[in-house]
Amino acid sequence: MRCNLVTVKKFALRGLHSRCSPARKSFHKAAKNFNLFEVSRFVIIGSNPEKGISVNYEREKKYFMSYCGSYCRLCDWHTGKIKRTFIRAAGMVDEFGFAKLFRDDVDRENLMLGLSRITGSSICSGCKMEIRDDPEEDRCQIRQCCASKGYDLCSECDDFPCELLTSNPGVIKFGCIENLREIKDKGFAKWIDEQWYKYLRE
Repeated sequence: MRCNLVTVKKFALRGLHSRCSPARKSFHKAAKNFNLFEVSRFVIIGSNPEKGISVNYEREKKYFMSYCGSYCRLCDWHTGKIKRTFIRAAGMVDEFGFAKLFRDDVDRENLMLGLSRITGSSICSGCKMEIRDDPEEDRCQIRQCCASKGYDLCSECDDFPCELLTSNPGVIKFGCIENLREIKDKGFAKWIDEQWYKYLRE
């Protein structure tokens, strides 16, 4: 059966974020008929190739790419995936109790306290949306450094990669420096395309 972009969007909205969903399998099957980036930008970024609306890569870089090299669109904090996951986990602990599993080894009260703190946290609005005019009020030195120099990405700086980047645990953990190096090598548009391709293939 031939599928158009509207059909693919329907599959994606039903099953894109569920690893076990039959709808997710149907989505991947339907997506084989298309360039996967065309599908992803239609579904999530909001572009519509059928109407001639294309991705504004400069806008993606300006608003959804963190200075240090993390892509907010695919970040679990930004998408709300972490919050939704812990809300479900807290609900299951509250409903089922798991007393036999927890026994005396797990403090249920402290566990629920930890879960409630995560479920009560806000969804990240994105690195560049959280920048503060006063550096003293900004929790990220990398963001302040890069923005003060007028750059969109740390890799645009002559000092890249600087000690501020290479010594940051989060930057190291999430491979941000590698991302920025790939962007310098491939170009931002191609790198963004590849991120969506990998995301939809996971």
